[in-house]
Amino acid sequence: MGERRSHSVTSQKRRNNHKMALLTMAVSALLVCFTQGGGRDNMGTDFILGFMDNKISGSANNIELFVTTTSNTPANVTVTTPLFNPSFSSKITVSRGNIEKIEITYNIRGSGTAVQDRGVQIVSTEEITVYGVNKEMYSTDGFVAFPVDAIGKEYVLATWTSEAVFMIVGTEDATTVQITLSASNPTATSVTYNGGTFTNGQSFTVNLNKYQTFHAYDVTGDFTGTKIAADKVVTVMTGNKKVAVKDTMTRTSSDHLVEQVPPIESLGKDFFTISTPDRNIGDYYRIIATEDSTQVSLAGSVYTTLNQYQFVELNVATGDYKSVTADKPVMVTMFGKTVSTQTGDAPNGGDPQFSILPAVPQFPSDYTFSTIQTPTGDFQNYLVVVIKDSAKNDLKLDEQTPSGVTWSAVTGSSQNLMVATFQVTPGSHSIYNTNPAATFLGMAFGNAQTNSYSYAAGTRLAAINGPCSTSATVAGDIVDNDCDGWIDEEENNGIDDDGDGAIDEDLANPPRINGNWADWAQWGSCSLTCNSGTGSRSRSRTCTNPAPANNGIDCVGSGTETGSCTVTTPCPIDGEWGSWSAWNCSRTCGNGVKTRSRDCDNPAPQHGGADCPGNNTDSDSCWAGTCYPSALGNLDKNCTASSFGCKTGSVDCVDIDKKCDGAVDCTDGSDEDPKVAGCTPTCNGAGGMAGTQSVLLFVLFITFASNKWRSFL
Repeated sequence: MGERRSHSVTSQKRRNNHKMALLTMAVSALLVCFTQGGGRDNMGTDFILGFMDNKISGSANNIELFVTTTSNTPANVTVTTPLFNPSFSSKITVSRGNIEKIEITYNIRGSGTAVQDRGVQIVSTEEITVYGVNKEMYSTDGFVAFPVDAIGKEYVLATWTSEAVFMIVGTEDATTVQITLSASNPTATSVTYNGGTFTNGQSFTVNLNKYQTFHAYDVTGDFTGTKIAADKVVTVMTGNKKVAVKDTMTRTSSDHLVEQVPPIESLGKDFFTISTPDRNIGDYYRIIATEDSTQVSLAGSVYTTLNQYQFVELNVATGDYKSVTADKPVMVTMFGKTVSTQTGDAPNGGDPQFSILPAVPQFPSDYTFSTIQTPTGDFQNYLVVVIKDSAKNDLKLDEQTPSGVTWSAVTGSSQNLMVATFQVTPGSHSIYNTNPAATFLGMAFGNAQTNSYSYAAGTRLAAINGPCSTSATVAGDIVDNDCDGWIDEEENNGIDDDGDGAIDEDLANPPRINGNWADWAQWGSCSLTCNSGTGSRSRSRTCTNPAPANNGIDCVGSGTETGSCTVTTPCPIDGEWGSWSAWNCSRTCGNGVKTRSRDCDNPAPQHGGADCPGNNTDSDSCWAGTCYPSALGNLDKNCTASSFGCKTGSVDCVDIDKKCDGAVDCTDGSDEDPKVAGCTPTCNGAGGMAGTQSVLLFVLFITFASNKWRSFL
């Protein structure tokens, strides 16, 4: 432990004003107790934030947002700059275990001291974690973003000396913000705004609408201890444009510093020191009081007393892990130092970085966090974890139990806290304790040549400093149900876990249950119903053995499976017609009917296939030509051997037996004509008798007619 600096508050009037502000805040907090729907943490569905100025070296780099989620339902995320010109909008979908990056033009950064239209909004259909990264070639830092439902109206700032900046972002229209520069900070600080110049201890007012930003910059100043008080909820960012965090003049490297500031109502009393990984030059800490007569202890021993907005600075050696406690709420900040070389002080490179440490009661038991990238590649990424000794073996990092980890004790910790550093690969990660009541700190760090970053991997933001009324517990509600200053500290086990005489009065979430697949259902039917090749079939399973619960992860893999299948049943073959036969006329001469036929054999129906459609026969009229008898009475060439052809052909053919039978069958009588049919004039034959009778009748008719004629004469 090294350098110590303490700065006093100068005015009783300021203390009285603060008491009045606290009273107002108390009433507001009491109202929140009855209207707030649940606990607050860094995960949410609506974020409004901003990005401060950074020093550009060479080509400017865009602003980056990294988004991930613990939801098993993919989150649809929309990022907009509602007032900025030109406007920006981007939509992405992020699923659990993945990380999506959105880039916004670097012109969205604030600049100078002015009200500007540079607010950024992120909205999501599911709860997400958002990290902001403001990086240039030799100047990078990042922060974990807080959703609108977890921010507040009162803040205290922390920056390093020189190149100090802060930004306030409106979340509602017609917001009035009073800014009071620290009276106890030994660094002369001034802000020129709206025609006036304000210095240490002086106040000025800024009016903001939703999405408007107020950006303030002092090239030589230090805003540590500056108070922000708004009449409506605002987002506050703080840090440095690009600064060297020096402990000797031999070190010159500098970096951009940024954090989103938690509201005063979310600050706490229990902290500890940690170290920037992979360095050996120590870190600076600043402890800032929010109330008068705040007693600060290190490793269990009283160290100093601070008044409101006064701060003390500590120079903490690498590996010097000590408890930091106060009897009233304080803000504890960590500044990674400037390195003298990129190999000696920091073997893997590095630059200054800045973090605001969560108080111990605000530790979660479950984190999803992301690493970031330098302008030229990846950082060496680390996660520093602080946890109770009894709970460290129940940690799961990316679903695996960490191994080969060196743990060190936190001196002066009443909870037997242990600290360890995990190296992690680039990307999104999850770390949690199998006992949700075993909370722990997770701080993300990254080192690279002339670049560094750090931020809390996650944090609760419960209003633990306002008036508290006991309430019925809801497991994992991130509410201090028993008003003991701790959140969700009990397991649901019928035991007084926290030793306060009450049982299960402020419950943590039930243990995480990861999903597991149930058995596969039966295969569905094959896509083929007969053996015409290889088909496919599918089956399904459900993530219900057990189903994921209490932030457990969904089953890994697909809920459906497809496989090939064959069948042995022959496919039905429908019949097809063969070719038509030749036409066949019913007559060999004269008019007739012609017919033709076909068979259903090309192919014939098989295996239940359909018969051929239509008829197997076809008919039409036909003309076979004129029937001609033989002049000699022999058979006509157009008639068959059993037929006789009439002389005129008016009848096709008559049966041969009807020729010369004494009955006329041909209309021209030729079948009974001796000259045509060859009938003999004999009485024996039917044809001959008929011929003789005809002759006799003709002779008698002539004789009778002749006699009549003579008589007339």
